[in-house]
Amino acid sequence: MATMYPDAPYFGSCQCSAPFGANTCRNALVHVYCNINCCPYEGMCCNGLHGSTKVYLARSLRSSGLGVVAAADIEVGEVLGEYLGELEHLSMNRNVRPRNTGYQLLLKQRPERPEHPVCVARVNAERMEGLMTFVNHDCEPVAKFVEVGNGRRTTVVVVTTERVRRDQEITADNDAGALRVATLTFRMSVIDETAKSSCLKT
Repeated sequence: MATMYPDAPYFGSCQCSAPFGANTCRNALVHVYCNINCCPYEGMCCNGLHGSTKVYLARSLRSSGLGVVAAADIEVGEVLGEYLGELEHLSMNRNVRPRNTGYQLLLKQRPERPEHPVCVARVNAERMEGLMTFVNHDCEPVAKFVEVGNGRRTTVVVVTTERVRRDQEITADNDAGALRVATLTFRMSVIDETAKSSCLKT
């Protein structure tokens, strides 16, 4: 069964004067990701879907958990990567939906097709294991999940909401924006203890 999303047109060039200016990118402001058709950098800018080279996967020495960490300083508004997963069709009735195992994002954008009774879709990343799958929950996040589109394609990306320093963990509030059940919280050993979120229980 095919899923068709409403067309998300781009309105000409994003007019970016530098490849690292997501806060001034016209496409980013209207939740359209850059690609070869609408960007002077052919989508290889901070609003494109290519994975950022400024982040990497690391394991905590203390908890053995995995998380995404900044390899360099990252500015506000940079797309770090796409939340890869399989698109699943769900019923509008919440009572008959399968339980979220912690890796599913419920899309806000409703598809044009298929129509009733399947009108909700979610991205299930449980079997894909892309880098953005390992972004952990924090009540004081430095990034967020954002739905973006271009043409008929809709996807979810992780975007920084504040400046991130080198060796800082990339975290997002899983209860805000796209709906995702929080995975186990993980803290990198390189992060100062005072940087822990006040919502974490000890």
